[in-house]
Amino acid sequence: MIPINRLAQISWLILIALVSAPLLCYAQTTTTCVCPGQTGDGNVLNSPADESVAIRFFFQPPRDYFHVPLVFRVVDQKDPSLNTAPILDSGRTAYITLSDMQRLLPAVTHSRFASWRQAEVIEVLGSPRVLDLAETMDITIISSHGTARAVVDAKKVCETLKPLDSALKTSRALWEFQLFRQGYDCKVPGFNYDAYPERNTKNR
Repeated sequence: MIPINRLAQISWLILIALVSAPLLCYAQTTTTCVCPGQTGDGNVLNSPADESVAIRFFFQPPRDYFHVPLVFRVVDQKDPSLNTAPILDSGRTAYITLSDMQRLLPAVTHSRFASWRQAEVIEVLGSPRVLDLAETMDITIISSHGTARAVVDAKKVCETLKPLDSALKTSRALWEFQLFRQGYDCKVPGFNYDAYPERNTKNR
């Protein structure tokens, strides 16, 4: 038999969890609410991009220095986060416009070098410290429809990611994407390393 005090504690914990879930959802920076753990229809790849979409690129070759994941998220054009790229728990987060995401999402999903798996569950882009070391790049897409994941062979990372440049019109996001690729010895002709000198000092 469970003591009354213990039952009361359990009841409070359940109540707090129920109240916290929608609050966490409401705190999302995106316009469309995406609550981790909820489910969608599983049709991530064939649905049009909206404010709920986030895309993460992560590749941590074994025995190499730590590579911070690059995440793209949508914000309103008037949002002060636009054209910034702070490091958050999920990685370096480049904020882009919805029109950028509407170009980027199909460009990523239609890449012929990646095979995709979809799920209805909306996952969380958690800390990269718990992600697996692998010989392949992980691409994860989350949206209100669910989660989609693909892997890209290490030898095809540069040729897979290079065509995505044309989808990004937000200047900071494009710069971060090109810098990210150079961490894997991809060549980006004419890249200006000094375009954002405050990046290393202000973590933005």
